[in-house]
Amino acid sequence: MSIKVRKEDGSEEKFHRSYIVESLETVGLDHKVAKDIANQIEVHKGISEHEIKVKIFKILDEMDPKIADEYLVTKKVYVKSESFEVDGVVLVPKRLMEYLDLRNNDKTDLIHCHDRLTLRAHEKVGSDKEMNVVYLSHHDMKKIETKDRSLVAICKHIE
Repeated sequence: MSIKVRKEDGSEEKFHRSYIVESLETVGLDHKVAKDIANQIEVHKGISEHEIKVKIFKILDEMDPKIADEYLVTKKVYVKSESFEVDGVVLVPKRLMEYLDLRNNDKTDLIHCHDRLTLRAHEKVGSDKEMNVVYLSHHDMKKIETKDRSLVAICKHIE
């Protein structure tokens, strides 16, 4: 029997442990450790995405509180190349800026596998309906070894 997970937007999606592994790898955990954590997560009919995230947070908090905090405030997004070509800047949709509590010129971290890049966030004009996409220059995409439409993690930079 497949278990459905209630997502943040109210929709339902089939549960996949691989999604947990992927999100943990996105914040820099080794594949084996990420898989071990994913296997510890017990799910039940009607579980929400938020409940799963809390369970993962508790496990991470016992291992390393800093990684746990980072996991909690990290959002997976798709990256797109933007022709604006301003290195060091990530264009972020308005709703994502609000979700991450970002203001223009705040430092943000983009994480892809084990690569981390700190950039300045700026709100993308005309992006009221977008949430899961950020825009980078081609040069910055190369720095974190990602390409157009790849998944990356974004979070507010923690000093």
